[in-house]
Amino acid sequence: MVPAVLGGVVGGGVVLVLARRHIDALRAVLAAAATCLALALGWYFTSWIAAAGVVAAILVYAVALCWIGGGRALLAACGCYLVVTIGAGAMLYAGLDAMG
Repeated sequence: MVPAVLGGVVGGGVVLVLARRHIDALRAVLAAAATCLALALGWYFTSWIAAAGVVAAILVYAVALCWIGGGRALLAACGCYLVVTIGAGAMLYAGLDAMG
């Protein structure tokens, strides 16, 4: 959560500095606040996708360790992590793209 908030604050600060040169102060502050919120929420939800991938990989590793042994179980867990994170990222991208 902390990196997401820090990234949002930094992004909002950059937008505020750049926008104040071209638009009035109130609109620059609103643009910075919107940027801060969007970046913070985006990074926060992305971190939850990665956390879900780690949990799925741990479960796959535990089950695969019982069936196929250590080396291939680790490979299966890494593959599971990639599939979960890439699949969730693709669904998130498609959902955001469908919104407009």
